[in-house]
Amino acid sequence: MAQLRAIKTGPVHVVAVSGDKPRQLAQVDQGGVAPPTDTYDGPYTITPGPTSQVLQTEGLFATGNITVGPVPNNYGLITWDGSVLTVS
Repeated sequence: MAQLRAIKTGPVHVVAVSGDKPRQLAQVDQGGVAPPTDTYDGPYTITPGPTSQVLQTEGLFATGNITVGPVPNNYGLITWDGSVLTVS
């Protein structure tokens, strides 16, 4: 398998090679995107609830997996028998 390595700093050129003529598809300026520098300190385990929950992770490094737990058993059961809707 081929390995890629940086040979100089500056813009990165994305090319497609067809036959013996490379064709430039894009140019990406390395200074245009900065990686996150702060870590996510919020909860890493959440349980579904009756309202939406937003984990404020935008622009932050997560230091582990975020786990969404199962719906709790006490949320009730809704059944429909074709004529009666029962919430228990």
